[in-house]
Amino acid sequence: MLVGVLVTLLTDYSYGQSDISIESKLQSYLRVQASKYGSARPIKEQDANVTVWFGLRLIQVSIDAKSNLMETSVWVRQKWYDQYLTWNASDFNNQKSTTIPSDWVWTPDLTLVNTGSTKDSQRTAMIRVHSDGYMWWLQHRMFKSACLIDLTEYPYDTQDCNLWFQSMSNPSGDLDPRTYKLKSGDEVGFDLDTYLSDFKKADEWEVVKNESIRCNSPREHGEMLMFSSRATLRYSLTLRRRTGFTAYLLIVPCIVLGAMSILVFVLPPERPDRHAIGTTLMTSFVLLLLILINTAPPSAAAVPKLGLLYAANIFIVIISLSLSSIVVNMSKRGERGTPFPRYFIKPTKLLARLFCVPIHTLVSLENALQQSLFVMTLSVNKDGKSEAKIPEENGMTDSVPDILHSINRKLDTIKSSVTDQSSVPVPPPQGTGWKTLAAALDRLFMCVQCTLIVLALMLFYPRGDFSV
Repeated sequence: MLVGVLVTLLTDYSYGQSDISIESKLQSYLRVQASKYGSARPIKEQDANVTVWFGLRLIQVSIDAKSNLMETSVWVRQKWYDQYLTWNASDFNNQKSTTIPSDWVWTPDLTLVNTGSTKDSQRTAMIRVHSDGYMWWLQHRMFKSACLIDLTEYPYDTQDCNLWFQSMSNPSGDLDPRTYKLKSGDEVGFDLDTYLSDFKKADEWEVVKNESIRCNSPREHGEMLMFSSRATLRYSLTLRRRTGFTAYLLIVPCIVLGAMSILVFVLPPERPDRHAIGTTLMTSFVLLLLILINTAPPSAAAVPKLGLLYAANIFIVIISLSLSSIVVNMSKRGERGTPFPRYFIKPTKLLARLFCVPIHTLVSLENALQQSLFVMTLSVNKDGKSEAKIPEENGMTDSVPDILHSINRKLDTIKSSVTDQSSVPVPPPQGTGWKTLAAALDRLFMCVQCTLIVLALMLFYPRGDFSV
């Protein structure tokens, strides 16, 4: 410690006064000591390595899905041992620590190697030096790390992102990076005390998993970094998106609009706004799809399921409009007076009974057609006489009294038929059958559309991984 005393005396002499602070004298001494080795590693044995404890204290985190970047605001904590910067605290009035500028001494060059930006945002910070030679350096830095963002389950997505730190100029034999240890001796990944206390409720992302490991070689973990055989620190974050506002904005309208598309088949075919509703709903889904592209831009890695759900609903609305056109066309045929085919009656009755459509008019139509067919089989002239041929048996004709008796009997039958014709129910309008068929098809197509909507929700609704 004789050198320290001499430096103190020289410092007093150089300033021309003996009442400068002890801290100033100590810093002058440390500056002289640091100038002896410059920017070389602070070791006295060339074969020794410098152990650096490196830790991150998270302040804020955000994800840029479009650029596949994770942006973190952190406090970087580094600790190492400098064999040259030690002193006897008793020589400096028991001053056991002080701060010095970082450009006076050697500092670790642990660098984020999977960075997504060439700009490294950091603030200049002083280094605290302890009398036993341990250096403690706390910096505030902003990192932009490359991270493959998977938006398949958006907005219930979970992202796994890593930060890899290596020394760019010192191999593993010269610098030994270690994860930072707390006072309890426990090794931690990201220190979340600041993050959880200040930004837990306001931040978009929730940290569900946090770890750090030291890799002797990144190749062991399937990573090819700048130096794949050099000791590396990996800090991992598993982030889950908080979905409060996003769920209300993107998911609830999708379900509500999908349910409203059923109105296309609920409204009667005569309503002019029947197709207008379907067109408006399709436009709404396109608008939601554009909002989704702005909030969660699709990438080559994955397409959001929510986008597929929107596309499926647009396809379903198009199908419903096509089927609705068929129903409207069926209904209009009756108004145009197109006869209802007899072979449509039984299928229409089956559909009507299956989907609870009233069929009494359809039954009346069928009975009227049958009775009309029976009546029209008789050819009756205007005078109420029928034209009948005299049957012949074995080429012989009957006697005249028998023939007259037969004619009288047939005339009586014709007169009774003409009398009963007035009691035959008038067949309902031909449009009744078409309208019944249109109503039955409406309900059939509505069931098909409901099935398609449920299948789309089952296949494309984002569920996320909540087991983490």
